[in-house]
Amino acid sequence: MNAVLNLQKMNVEVEKKGIIITKRCKMAD
Repeated sequence: MNAVLNLQKMNVEVEKKGIIITKRCKMAD
C-alpha cells in the first residue's frame, strides 16, 4: 500500500511540475 501511495504522490508532483513548465512555455510565447 505504501509503495502505491508513494508512486501516486510522485506522479502528482511530476504533473504539477509539468503544468508549471507548460505555463512558463505559454508565457514565453
